[in-house]
Amino acid sequence: MNQLIEPGWIADDPSNHVIFNKLVSFLDSVSADPTNASQLVASTTDALSSTGTSQPSVEQYRSESRFLFAILLTIVQQLEPIAAEQDYLIKLVLSLRETPVLESVSTTIDPYAMDSNDMNRDLDNFINVWSSIGIDAPFHPSLESRGGHVELDKVRPPWRQDPGHYLSAESWASLSAFLARLHVAARDLLKLDLRGLFAMIEALEQPLSPAELEDAIPPAAYWIIYAGKELKHNNFPYAFYESDNGTKRLPWSKGVLWEGRHAFNPARWDFWMQRFKAIAERPENGEAVRELATRAFEAGSTCDGCALDVTAAVSWSEN
Repeated sequence: MNQLIEPGWIADDPSNHVIFNKLVSFLDSVSADPTNASQLVASTTDALSSTGTSQPSVEQYRSESRFLFAILLTIVQQLEPIAAEQDYLIKLVLSLRETPVLESVSTTIDPYAMDSNDMNRDLDNFINVWSSIGIDAPFHPSLESRGGHVELDKVRPPWRQDPGHYLSAESWASLSAFLARLHVAARDLLKLDLRGLFAMIEALEQPLSPAELEDAIPPAAYWIIYAGKELKHNNFPYAFYESDNGTKRLPWSKGVLWEGRHAFNPARWDFWMQRFKAIAERPENGEAVRELATRAFEAGSTCDGCALDVTAAVSWSEN
């Protein structure tokens, strides 16, 4: 594992700095002795759970939980999508998920607000932070420039990019691979599958240039590589509204190149696989894009129940 960079918003805050060091120490220890992973996950969970306010209100607990996950995801951005350290952090997130909220939190929960005693079990704060970071993903066009975009936070949190700046393609690919792994490890978490759907729409259902594919293909490819079977067999019947063209990233969204049925379905899956195959074969696309598109096509075409006719006729534009 390469030396991890500690951003200023973490290094300059004593509480954040402690959490960062605990996470780095965890990764160093578990990488040195993977056989001790379970014990290290348990001890690190206890250590992280004791770093916050001793008797927090729900507002304090929510804020501290989000900072913890933001620091963790800042580390994820610096890991290779295929790194074993990603798996160790998944185990840690799953362990934190089992941590009950404190009594002081329960007694201050507003029954009419979004918080609940299941906030840890549902990973509400993790998902909030991941979605917040995702606003700065290298999409074409950017999310902030799309009609109907709604900011998740009244005040821009420090883990966001500066206005007008976006995540690197490498960082977004790593975050996407991490969420795909989490989807496989925790199938009961609601709507993680939608992030996989959105990755396919961004990469495979939009007319993108070779340069834009450099940003879009890796996240989609890693979703297939790590969670292809789970996405393939996803059959949740999301509501359907014909008017949406995919830019708002809703469950019923579709890209302009896909004219079939919404949500996950066999025909759409075959379309995605054919798109990966075509992108992999185009010499104008970069070598890394072609390689990942090939891996995604092979993974998506051979996973259980994923067989398809690779010579089937398809109807998309040359882009």
